[in-house]
Amino acid sequence: MLPTAPWVFGAATVSPAALPVLVPLGGYGAVGGGVVAAVTLGSGIAVQPRARRLARRSPAAPFRTGMAAVIAGLLAAALTVATGSLVLLLATAVVLGSAHGLLLVSGLQLAESLAGPQNISTVIAVFYSLTYVGFAFPALVQVLGKLWDPVAVLVAGSALAVAALATTLIAWPVRRASRIRS
Repeated sequence: MLPTAPWVFGAATVSPAALPVLVPLGGYGAVGGGVVAAVTLGSGIAVQPRARRLARRSPAAPFRTGMAAVIAGLLAAALTVATGSLVLLLATAVVLGSAHGLLLVSGLQLAESLAGPQNISTVIAVFYSLTYVGFAFPALVQVLGKLWDPVAVLVAGSALAVAALATTLIAWPVRRASRIRS
């Protein structure tokens, strides 16, 4: 939960806060930025029931799926910045918003399962505190994007997301179903 928590709001804020600045919106301006924000957050809300179903199958599944979406979303964000495509911008918003919804639900469910009744509020407060680190991601993309190519910064962010995904694979090794031989 710790390595994936910052990506909850990191994924949710990169597309509406960083990408509209890096991708020319033409005559759409603030309305375009608002549409990107609505698509991102709407996707995050829409995917939450799916996250609950994934968690019933395996507690690791929504974390892994969410981190895979972060990786794909950041790579799509890099491509969006490189091409300036508004269509790709909206697709990226869907992917990053979905990552947000998956990671938020799975993190809260795991926090609830780890905490007893006396500690639930503390554990959830710690989880949310860790998620709030992600609000710095758009600022980091902007600042580092002035020092280096923003495309490279987003690709580097996806590499960090790969490391977070790797932690879920270490914490919850993939178990292969054994075949029954008759």
